[in-house]
Amino acid sequence: MRCAIFPATLAAVLLAGCSGMLPRGSSDTPAPFATYAQAEEAVRKIEPFRTSLGELATLGFDPEGGRNVTLIPYPDILARLAPYPGVAPEQLDPGIRACILAATECRGYLFRFSQEHRRR
Repeated sequence: MRCAIFPATLAAVLLAGCSGMLPRGSSDTPAPFATYAQAEEAVRKIEPFRTSLGELATLGFDPEGGRNVTLIPYPDILARLAPYPGVAPEQLDPGIRACILAATECRGYLFRFSQEHRRR
């Protein structure tokens, strides 16, 4: 009976020691929001053509000092927003139309907020 317990105990100890060798990872992009609902509420407070860069930073979207923001260059904005040639400019959303007409004065920002923890 002792002979059967010893190998089982040894196997359990060895397997428990191996778990420390498995990869673990985490990724954290800082966000001033604790929940998705808080982020959604902040987005709803943004008013097109009225909210300034300073107000964006106050709401939690800091385009100038944030580590989680990417400035989208105008050619990429145009590629994302410009419709196919069959759509008249008058049919576009006023914000999209204003951005296209402003050309290089138009700025787009991409904000990334995430938390990811992986454990194997």
